[in-house]
Amino acid sequence: MQKIIVVGAGVSGAHAALTLLERNFNVELWDVGREESSFPEATTSLHDSKKTLDDPIAYFLGKDLSALIPPATDELLRYPPSRNFLTTKNDSLWGFSSDSFFPYGSLNKGGLANGWGANALSFDDDLADWPVSFADMQAAYQMVYQRIPVAGPTNDDLTPFLTGVYPSQSAIQMSRVDQRLLQNYQKNRKELNNMGVSIGQARLAVVTDSQRDDACDYCGYPSKAGQKLKASHHILVLYAHAKKQYDTEDTHDPQSNNHGSCKVWQTKYT
Repeated sequence: MQKIIVVGAGVSGAHAALTLLERNFNVELWDVGREESSFPEATTSLHDSKKTLDDPIAYFLGKDLSALIPPATDELLRYPPSRNFLTTKNDSLWGFSSDSFFPYGSLNKGGLANGWGANALSFDDDLADWPVSFADMQAAYQMVYQRIPVAGPTNDDLTPFLTGVYPSQSAIQMSRVDQRLLQNYQKNRKELNNMGVSIGQARLAVVTDSQRDDACDYCGYPSKAGQKLKASHHILVLYAHAKKQYDTEDTHDPQSNNHGSCKVWQTKYT
């Protein structure tokens, strides 16, 4: 029997290995790497640790607030120094030099999956200019959603925008802030929809079935490579899908729905 070696036990490597096994190949899955520092208080919830850590600001934001993204930068995200699974420019194996391109890489066990926020969405319009279409990918998406439990509503105001997403778990519990936001949205739903804004609960790769031993316990911490799948959720579970049109040359009344022909799609987490 032909042997296939899959290098890297992140999300992609795990699915590749499982698919090959299902097709009766002899598969070895290899993964080596550094170990991320353990959480200082693994049995304490994220919110309680803000009160018990000696210096919670340094832990969550860095001693010099280095985890905060300055306004004048194109960076998408940052992690605090305490989450040391990312490779940085100070690493001997870093191979990039640029002031306008910000790659993310990891040489830790589990790779970038250590920082996955559990958001589970498919590519649809994003593939418009690719030789692979959404129709080509749809069967694969369905298979992935069978393998990975995804929590979220099956029918809300975001459903029309989330083609190819198949939740199998009930949505995660919302905080009081999130509940109030959703209630206010429902009160102003018609006006917001006319502006191109829809709000609903996020679809997250999290187990919410309390009968399972790998169910989310809402500790606020993400899962780590090799551990049971706990919630990698951020407490922020609502997001808006806004479809707006802007004319790049003219300035329009922001209250108007006629914004020219240059489309800008925006997906924002609240």
